[in-house]
Parts: sequence; C-alpha cells; structure tokens
Amino acid sequence: MFIGHFGPAFLAKALLPDLPLGWSMLAGSLNDFIFCVFVLLGIENLKPASQLPGVYQISCTYPYTHSIPGFFAVSLLWTALSTIRGFRTPIIMAQSLIVLSHFFLEIPVHRADIGLTQQGPFIGWGWFDSAAVTFLLDNACLLFGLYLYAQKTSAFPSASPSGATNSQASGWLNSLRNTVNRYKAHVSDLRTFWLVLNVANVLFYYAPGLHTSASIAIVSGVQILMLSAYGAFLDSNRMYKRVDQSKRDDQVARSNWVG
Repeated sequence: MFIGHFGPAFLAKALLPDLPLGWSMLAGSLNDFIFCVFVLLGIENLKPASQLPGVYQISCTYPYTHSIPGFFAVSLLWTALSTIRGFRTPIIMAQSLIVLSHFFLEIPVHRADIGLTQQGPFIGWGWFDSAAVTFLLDNACLLFGLYLYAQKTSAFPSASPSGATNSQASGWLNSLRNTVNRYKAHVSDLRTFWLVLNVANVLFYYAPGLHTSASIAIVSGVQILMLSAYGAFLDSNRMYKRVDQSKRDDQVARSNWVG
C-alpha cells in the first residue's frame, strides 16, 4: 500500500482542525520512509523480483521497520518529535495512531513479510498479487479520509494582497496575480490532488526504469517527502467551513507542517 497510508491523516485532519496535514501524511508513511533510509545504509534490504505477480514486484527484508516492535518504536519516536514541536495532546495522540495505522493497512496487501517480531512469524494476505485489488484498496483508504476532509473544508477565496484592489494594481502585476491565483486554485483542488497521488501510486508500484535497490529507495523516499509537502500546501490553501474570520489566520499558521 502507498497512497492509502495518507488516508488516516485526512481522517484525523477532519476531526482536528489544527492538526498539521503534511506532518501527519509523513507520519502515515514514516515506516516506509525510514525503510528507504535503512536500505541506503545497508541496515535493511530490498531487491527487484520481476517473477512476482501483480504489483510491487520487490522482495523486502525489513525486520526493524516492518515488524510490530518496529512500528511501536517509530510511533514513540514520532510522538516524541510531535511533543517537542509543542502540539496539543490530542494531536500528539493522533500522530501516534496514524503511525500505527501503517501496520494494519499493510497486512491485507503484503506477501507474508510483516513480522509479529523481528524474527517472525510473518503475516500478510498477499493482495499485492492483484493490481486491481491493490489500487482499489489504496483508493478506498485515501478517499474515505479525503471525503471527510472535503466535507469540513473549502478553498480560500481569491484575495488581493495587502488590501490592494485590481484597479490600483498595474496591468502586469494584476496579470501575474491572476496567473498565480489560477495556478494555486488548480493545484489545491482536491481532484487534482487525488490525480497526482494516483500517478505517484503507479510509479511507486511499478518503478519503471529502476533496477537497483538504491534507486528504488531514493525515488520512493523522495516521493513520500514530496507528497507530504504537497499535502501541506493543499491544506494551507483551504479553510474550515463555518469558522470565524478571526480564527482563520491562526488556523492557516497551525496547518503549516514546518512551523
């Protein structure tokens, strides 16, 4: 599973308006990101396995990041980092649960390589063997959270910066502003977001042109970071429905995953 791991972040965001979405999306895929780092460091391993059916034709050995002790260790690490960042207790608890959700969402799709301990036994139902089932489950998990998020939020209306009106702005500046606003409107549209995630999903599962462990790990890790950053951008351009104007600026600041 790949984009389905972002679903719990959107679910949590729908329940907790000041939860940082980008930070939470990274939490949902944190074990995979650490796995990519561990592959590059030689601590865990992956290798292409084209003989496997379906999608994710990769053989993985990851006793640290994809075992129950590993999931709890990463959850504690993210809880500590969230505490250091000064988040409220409900948000810190949500971060911990989002990390742990990774374990439960992996079981249906993985091919019996998720460890109950670092030495096994290993579980997994193997739905990766069916591309259709894998993509359907990925999107079901994502769209459930995304739907709830869409019900609670709406895009910010376009506004001229610093109180300037269109008549006050010079022609080229007004044109530039309109272009930027159109770009932001398209990029922060939830349909565009869903489409971009699905393109990334295909690249993640099939990794075209990637034939080495290092290249797969680097591309996968970069994808996780970029999509999490995209989620932060998306959320910074949306607001909760029926919130007081006095609360909107604070909400936008809290939604920024880097501060």
